[in-house]
Amino acid sequence: MNTIVRLIDKFQSEDYLHEYINYVDDEYTFVKIEGSDDYEMEIKNLRDDLDQYFTKYPLLKKRALNHKIYKGQPSSTRLAMAMGFVQHERAKRLIFELLNRHVDKWWE
Repeated sequence: MNTIVRLIDKFQSEDYLHEYINYVDDEYTFVKIEGSDDYEMEIKNLRDDLDQYFTKYPLLKKRALNHKIYKGQPSSTRLAMAMGFVQHERAKRLIFELLNRHVDKWWE
């Protein structure tokens, strides 16, 4: 039951979706578009340690290579995002598999 509670917490807080952010630092600025009242966002990468993230989860990386987020716009950042989505969905499936497998034991 404790495992399920931890997985639910991680799923609800979207920990898996955002874990890769711990491996990068970006600076965001909004620059006025000349001749317009609109702004565009510019991103300056200050640190990129995504290779460490990829090394930490090699099987997850392999699964993410076929994910639509990565395939639609391949880059290391998109691969990291896809890894987060794969892990997030895996946690959801695991929550319900564990509940299904053990629910009868908990009330005996």
